[in-house]
Amino acid sequence: MKSINEISKINSLATLMIRVKKLILEWWEQNRREFPWRKIKNPWKIFLASFFLRKTTATVVSKHFENIVKKFSSPEKVLAMKLNEIEEAIKPLGMYRVRAKQLREASEVIIQEYEGKVPQEISKLMRIPGIGRYSAALILSVAYGKYMPIVDINVERVIKRILNALTLKAIDIEEIIAEVVKGRDVLKFSFALMDLAGMICRKSKPKCDICPLNGVCKWWKSKSLKA
Repeated sequence: MKSINEISKINSLATLMIRVKKLILEWWEQNRREFPWRKIKNPWKIFLASFFLRKTTATVVSKHFENIVKKFSSPEKVLAMKLNEIEEAIKPLGMYRVRAKQLREASEVIIQEYEGKVPQEISKLMRIPGIGRYSAALILSVAYGKYMPIVDINVERVIKRILNALTLKAIDIEEIIAEVVKGRDVLKFSFALMDLAGMICRKSKPKCDICPLNGVCKWWKSKSLKA
């Protein structure tokens, strides 16, 4: 049984996150970034986006996304290509040698274990080389409408700052979001956090003075008190 103090903390956190949700979704309606994988439902194309979005910025992936989906139109097409051909096609995205090998391995798993279809279960997705929890959440939410918080390092940074809890883990943040944000709003909320991270709440030199969340951000308030 939770103590009164624990219940109070939970209620306080929920109240804060409800306020955060309202503010950031209002901001996002006017400031959202447009990326091609946010407008499609094709599971394989979403898989490719999630695969390359790990450790590559959305801006860079977006620039090359059309070419990627043409070159790698199916997992079968990937396996039909030579490794050096894959490397050459993905070179602008970085880490091309490691990624080329992983993409071949991932395509092989999808063909041999999942009959050439991107699976709809997180446990199966995370058995595919190059796919972690963030990538799996993106695929499930966008391609299949199975909404769950999409927590990458950028979303982590924003939530940690809002709560001024810099030791939180990704799974903790996922649980915090899931408690307050439900249904399709989870997808909107995740994208809004990503866009805020890319445009305002940057790793270095964040633009706190124009952030729509500066009125509720505990990290910003702690900085202001020290100034």
